[in-house]
Amino acid sequence: MDWSNVEKGTMRSVYDPNRLTEEAKKAFEETRKGFGVEARMGRHGTEAYHVPHGICITVEKARKTERWLKPDKPWETDISGGDVIYDEGKFRCWYSASLAKQKKEMVYAAGRAMEVSGTATCYAESGDGNHWTKPVMGLFSFDDSTYQRPDRRLG
Repeated sequence: MDWSNVEKGTMRSVYDPNRLTEEAKKAFEETRKGFGVEARMGRHGTEAYHVPHGICITVEKARKTERWLKPDKPWETDISGGDVIYDEGKFRCWYSASLAKQKKEMVYAAGRAMEVSGTATCYAESGDGNHWTKPVMGLFSFDDSTYQRPDRRLG
């Protein structure tokens, strides 16, 4: 775990209306309305904003864990990446898979190389974030089979 999703907080300005001129008060209100600025009137100075409280981050001894998503389908030789979101009560993951038995081809244009076969974007889902299933979508074929569920038609 890293600090990327821990909000560190910030300081924001607080304006004392007794210390502002009428022109400044008018400009302040126009800025607040026009830009949706969340500034506050009160004691002149700054105040803490979204500063976390009661958090203790400690260093723990690193340990190696098993991969949480493994290549276990006939078309996967290796998987990498993985973007996970929590949506409608499930964790949903889109990841890249190196396709088994697929020839890898490269196209070179304008000094850049792009792989045009050999990988695919795949989908997995989980109810708890630990145990993942890879539902059959039936969108593409592999080894002359679409791995399609009987209740789902293509096209």
